[in-house]
Amino acid sequence: MYRVRIPIGILLITIVALLGYTDYKTNTAYATSSIMGLALLIALWEFYAMAKNRNYAPYTVYGLISSAIMVGMMISNKVFLDPFAILLCGVFIRFLFDVNKENALENCAITVFGLVYVYFLFSFVLRIRNIGSELQHNLDGLYYLVFLIFVSKSMDIGGYLVGKAFGKHKIVRGISPNKSYEGAIGGIILAVGVAYLFRENISVIRESLTLTHTIIFACLMAILSLLGDFVESLIKRRCDVKDSNTLIPEFGGLLDLIDSLLLTAPIGYYYLILFISN
Repeated sequence: MYRVRIPIGILLITIVALLGYTDYKTNTAYATSSIMGLALLIALWEFYAMAKNRNYAPYTVYGLISSAIMVGMMISNKVFLDPFAILLCGVFIRFLFDVNKENALENCAITVFGLVYVYFLFSFVLRIRNIGSELQHNLDGLYYLVFLIFVSKSMDIGGYLVGKAFGKHKIVRGISPNKSYEGAIGGIILAVGVAYLFRENISVIRESLTLTHTIIFACLMAILSLLGDFVESLIKRRCDVKDSNTLIPEFGGLLDLIDSLLLTAPIGYYYLILFISN
């Protein structure tokens, strides 16, 4: 397992680093935003595919096309909350054409759930990337995004390694039986350590967050990362699937990869907006 999981993990980190470097050299947000937007759409497709495993029929085509349009608006930094409301109105209009079909209400509800759970929550990754992008030669959003991803994923890595070695007391056996309190503590410690290293070595983080806020941010992101994993695990159990996809060996699908960010990105975004020291 380690022989596959570790190299793929390193490859994924390298890809994120290369995307960030591309943005840095071109002074744009297009590289990271475009790939994150693509990941969002694939994850949304995986969510709807899982629902179909339970014989539901969400409006997959509508959800993907409308989300793609919204992602394009976000990449151009011209999106507000109102277009998302229009998107939801479209779902309910689409519902009228299925009102006499079996599970019509459930199909509509699952479509909305997917848009909120995957599109809306993950869209905050793009919002973080766009922090300060209205200013010329401002890459603060890139640093914040990389900071958030590394801190969030440190919880996953620390929890996995410490849990494998010392995990005995399970947190929620019925949802995610491999998650232990020992692993959670290890994950939080690693997340705090990674956040501290970022603050010490990246001036944008150091100038934006005090040491106290850095530690609080790391602990909060670590806990939310764990809860995000629990949420997706519960969804998969309800859909009778082990992974959202088999796209990435030992990791599963894109939704399995970004599940922790679905909770850390929104809270992390507002934390940064509220507590950045200017």
